[in-house]
Amino acid sequence: MSNTSNKIDLDDIDIPGRPDVVLKVIAMLEDEYCSIAKLEKVILEDPSITAVLLKISNAPLFMTGKSITTVAESIMSIGIGNVVAFVSLAAVANQCLNSNCDKDILNHLLAVSSAASMLAEHVKKVTVKREVATIAGLLHDVGKLVLMISLPKEYTKTKKHAMEEKQAFFQAEEALLGTNHCMVGGALAHKWKLPHIYQQVIMKHHDATIKATGLSNEDILCYLIRIADKLVLDAGIGMFISAEQDLPDRLVCLGIEEAVYQDISQKIVKAGTIDI
Repeated sequence: MSNTSNKIDLDDIDIPGRPDVVLKVIAMLEDEYCSIAKLEKVILEDPSITAVLLKISNAPLFMTGKSITTVAESIMSIGIGNVVAFVSLAAVANQCLNSNCDKDILNHLLAVSSAASMLAEHVKKVTVKREVATIAGLLHDVGKLVLMISLPKEYTKTKKHAMEEKQAFFQAEEALLGTNHCMVGGALAHKWKLPHIYQQVIMKHHDATIKATGLSNEDILCYLIRIADKLVLDAGIGMFISAEQDLPDRLVCLGIEEAVYQDISQKIVKAGTIDI
């Protein structure tokens, strides 16, 4: 970082490479004979990431009445197509936990993921797969985890500024750091070659543009995550305030009724958080 400025760029941030377990999962998925059992065996080679995966899968917000006790059950829950993204998030979360990170972020990611999953079932104008919404919610703020790990002092200062000034976190980031977690998370997603739709959600979930027609799949998922993010922050899960000012318009764009939004909000509050 420059000695004359507090501003940073992506070159100042250590974007980690993909862990071995992620690379092995990718290679395994390229095999036409890949199976859930084979994927489970590869993931189990990394006990720490396995533990985080199971914790995430058993978060109260995800519970469906049955405890998930194996990696295979986790994979079946989120779908094979989402395994790389899920394991990638677990790898970053694991590194974050090992560095005594701010666990509020992980709880926020879990809550947004759950809210997005529930909201996806009520989108009327388009189709959003529940599994895709689940993973997008888990990944949307991964840039915060990277910032926390790579630049802990700067992250702490930015968090304090956001809370004192009652700002959205990305606005405090831009004011103090000259970048934000969307850019950082986007760099990680690109480096790790996550599916394009997740790269877009990570980078663009704070974009202000509203389009009523001609929505791409990326637009739709970004809108859904923005709605879920506001719902969760307004429910008090996460230390920051929401910058979303166009909630009614975004609900209309996706055909989600206000009553549904309020009902899911109550469910999120009731579910609470997880000690991950």
